[in-house]
Amino acid sequence: MSALHKEAIQILYEGRQILTMHAGLLTYSDTAKECPIGNSKFRADVYGKLDDEESILLEVRVTHGCDQPKIDYLVKNKIRCIEIDLHNIDPAITTEDLRQILLENVLLHKYIYWPLRQPDQQVPLMEQDIVAPPPVLEKTPPVGKTKDGAGNIIAVIMTVLLFSWFVSIFRKWTGRRLVMRKPPKKWYR
Repeated sequence: MSALHKEAIQILYEGRQILTMHAGLLTYSDTAKECPIGNSKFRADVYGKLDDEESILLEVRVTHGCDQPKIDYLVKNKIRCIEIDLHNIDPAITTEDLRQILLENVLLHKYIYWPLRQPDQQVPLMEQDIVAPPPVLEKTPPVGKTKDGAGNIIAVIMTVLLFSWFVSIFRKWTGRRLVMRKPPKKWYR
């Protein structure tokens, strides 16, 4: 277990809140680290209980993700589980930056198992801000084109990934973070 993995587990254990794409901001309690999952041979990095008394497992991926037997067990037993992918994160990251990535960056989440909402359940306000409902199209447009000409969602995802890759390469080469700073006063007088 790497130092990054241990630090991430500690942050999730103490954080007790995580932003998710499916349910907005989740608050969990009764946390435990490296605890067994039911009567199985598997262990969870962080275990917690949600407000509705449902269990949630948080897994941290640094060198390798959850193996297939563990995934099968979680899905079969309908245990909510989110795997947070940190394999591209610089091990020298500061604790505060790691905390922000773990608790707020939904792009690094892989949902091993998450039940779908029932139609009568209200969507939390936070999720409405993050995930817009898909547009209703009468006819499926050709790949790469949409009805309004906005382009393809794959292009957006690739742009985000390319920017993330650029930022990580910049950090490795320079040892610095990209920070937006105010220009000197003489520039905007």
